[in-house]
Amino acid sequence: MKNLSPEDQKRFKIKNEVKIIGVPIAYENYDLIGKVVVSSDDKLIINIDNVTELFQNINKFNRTSISMINENGARERLLFQ
Repeated sequence: MKNLSPEDQKRFKIKNEVKIIGVPIAYENYDLIGKVVVSSDDKLIINIDNVTELFQNINKFNRTSISMINENGARERLLFQ
């Protein structure tokens, strides 16, 4: 993961979110690389620490919702249950 570059901020018209450049093995099948994480459970993502905490705290017994922007600028939502 990395903070958005100025070019990405301009392209996606956002300021503080985090771009996914790699994921743990457990999340490889979710096609997350290249997407920008906007929020989790309706809480805004501001920096890498937020996203790291998010992935560490995903619990298979609780529902977690992650909102993202894909490379085409479309919003996507991923639900873990």
